[in-house]
Amino acid sequence: MAIKNAEILVPVAEALGLNVDEEENVIFGQNDGLTLYINKNSSANIYQIHFCLKKEDGVETSKDILKNASKTIKHLMGPTINEPVIMYSVKAGMTKEKTKDRLITVSQELIAYLKEHHFQNVCEKIGLTGHTDVCQVKGGLHFLSPKGFEDFSFEANTENQLYDGQKENVGAGIIGALLGSLVGSLAVLLVGQMGYVSVWTGIAMGVCTLKGYELLAKKLSRKGVVFSVVIILVMTFIANQFDWALTIARQANVNVFDAFQAMGTLMSEGYIDMGVYYGNLALLYLFSAGGALLMIWEMVARNKKRYVSRKL
Repeated sequence: MAIKNAEILVPVAEALGLNVDEEENVIFGQNDGLTLYINKNSSANIYQIHFCLKKEDGVETSKDILKNASKTIKHLMGPTINEPVIMYSVKAGMTKEKTKDRLITVSQELIAYLKEHHFQNVCEKIGLTGHTDVCQVKGGLHFLSPKGFEDFSFEANTENQLYDGQKENVGAGIIGALLGSLVGSLAVLLVGQMGYVSVWTGIAMGVCTLKGYELLAKKLSRKGVVFSVVIILVMTFIANQFDWALTIARQANVNVFDAFQAMGTLMSEGYIDMGVYYGNLALLYLFSAGGALLMIWEMVARNKKRYVSRKL
């Protein structure tokens, strides 16, 4: 398995003396004493540089200094600060070569800037300054000292044992999934009434359905995923029926629920163009249901990572 965007990230890692992690698709390590990791934003053509830092007390506040970095360094954007974690962004260049060179230059200048202003590594968990590693705990990446990693891993393991020890309430989970799918169906319906189909409505459907199941069932198993998928497929069909019923109700000046109940008759008697109907339904399943299933796949994969505690 190779890291995504390897043609850019691997040369950047070599230039900065960083390591490559193929599982999380990041480059990471220490440069001039500062721990960092770099990744590509999954939804935008932007690369992100992450640190976890603390500064000694001074006249100027740390946030002011951090914000001034983007004014000083060309192509640098941000930062996004969730103390003590700091993230800067670098927009990709017009070519891969320009992106690679830009990322190397900006990273070097940023590290020099942070060192010049006396920033140092700090443990995200226990606030201890000094050496930190990039670690994967609870499904995310964190900057942790050896003691912080030990404490955070123990905490994650305890939470996982409690989660696994819960009894899954399938009946309540199905009710939760149905309630969640109603929210997703409403999104599908609203977008459909504007004459569009969107993968984002499917993503909303997937998140709401799966989270609804997990919230009421108390845990999510393969059984819960299967029930959620079935509910999504059924609710996508029902949302399509209501979309047509709303259109018919407006044109015929009748109640939408009467129009919904009459859908079968209208279809069998030829009042609805079945070619258009099935074409719309196919698009809805392709984009909305497809987006929902994609989101479920990602959520299940993310759920598995909660059991992983490791230093990169």
